[in-house]
Amino acid sequence: MIALALTLVAYALTTLAAAPLLVGRGRWRVHRPGLALAVWFAMFFSGLTAAVGSLAAAVAAALDQVLAAHRDSDSLMGLLAVIALCWLGFGPLGAVLFVVTERTRPILLRERATREELTELVRRLRYRTERFGDLTVGFLRYERAFACTLQGPDLDVLVSSRAASALTRAELAAVVEHERAHVDLRHGLVLRLAEVNAACLPRVRAAAEMMRSSALLVELVADDVAARRCGAAVAGALRTLGTLEDDESMLLRAKRLEQQHGAARRAVVSR
Repeated sequence: MIALALTLVAYALTTLAAAPLLVGRGRWRVHRPGLALAVWFAMFFSGLTAAVGSLAAAVAAALDQVLAAHRDSDSLMGLLAVIALCWLGFGPLGAVLFVVTERTRPILLRERATREELTELVRRLRYRTERFGDLTVGFLRYERAFACTLQGPDLDVLVSSRAASALTRAELAAVVEHERAHVDLRHGLVLRLAEVNAACLPRVRAAAEMMRSSALLVELVADDVAARRCGAAVAGALRTLGTLEDDESMLLRAKRLEQQHGAARRAVVSR
């Protein structure tokens, strides 16, 4: 049992160290963001499971030793030792749950405040509502060019008037499909898990890298999903919005999709 506990600890530490090297670097993650995100969280959850398993194995091994001594001595002190060990075994688990709860609460409160601010913006600035398939899109009078998911009682996506006036109809539909991908693939939950992990491990570089990489990867995944549905309009929308907002990351994402479209066209021609 002790060997199992040590093996699980070693695996947990290995995933903690290897995840940023494997998933947080390299051009392959830009070309396969969905795979990179899946590998990252598979390593995260398997490492977390290994850490919990190592604690359980260590407690079980110690409990087995104390029970063996208690059977030999059949004393009250031996029984008390068994009870104390059981409580001590649950102590670290309780401490971990306490830390996670305390670090998660500010994140949830911040999300609630942001949602309330968006709801207030919708109430004051909405000038039009339109259906895109099964999604309801609200248009806000706002000088910044942006689009985001809301998932409110009567709206799914928000688009500013600045973005709507700059985008073509096809590009606007592509933006809505990008936001739909975020909703369908539960990207909000992915980012929340990465943020909670970073908050619980503030001094661990891997946790901070996981949060940064997750924010990029979910955008690339949503770009790819939208591009499969809307074609080159996604790259056009990203280039338009990136130029308006002077957002270098959007321009790079547009260039990535344009290169993919160019490669796909050359592959078709060469056949």
